[in-house]
Amino acid sequence: MFPETVTPSLSEAVLLQAAKLTPEERLELFLQYVGKANALWTLAGESGFIMLEPEDESSEDNIGALLPIWPHQDLIGLWSRAQETGASPTSIDLEDFINTWLPGLATNDVALVVCPVGEDQTGMVLSANELLQSLTEEAR
Repeated sequence: MFPETVTPSLSEAVLLQAAKLTPEERLELFLQYVGKANALWTLAGESGFIMLEPEDESSEDNIGALLPIWPHQDLIGLWSRAQETGASPTSIDLEDFINTWLPGLATNDVALVVCPVGEDQTGMVLSANELLQSLTEEAR
């Protein structure tokens, strides 16, 4: 389904298939593809990177905000709220993300929502440390 190699654009068929994946399957796709691409994508606007409020206010995880991330810029279009933000897809180098972003996100209690699609933020929510562990395991 998803390209075995890094590609600048995804076909409509691939996007439709990706939209039907479960959050767990999209997490697996994310982990595999960013390792090949050595980059990931998020949204940035005039005021900085787009952050979301956690849906569950009663969470005991002390999540202050969520940063949505995707393995490919074309997948951002599957998230209905992307157009509402007025932000643009922004690439982040994977090494920089691992070494600089994840420690900072962990310090600031920012979790990540991986590859959200649809009208909600239906993606796996991971802490920065959980995502670091998953990326490290995938690289082995």
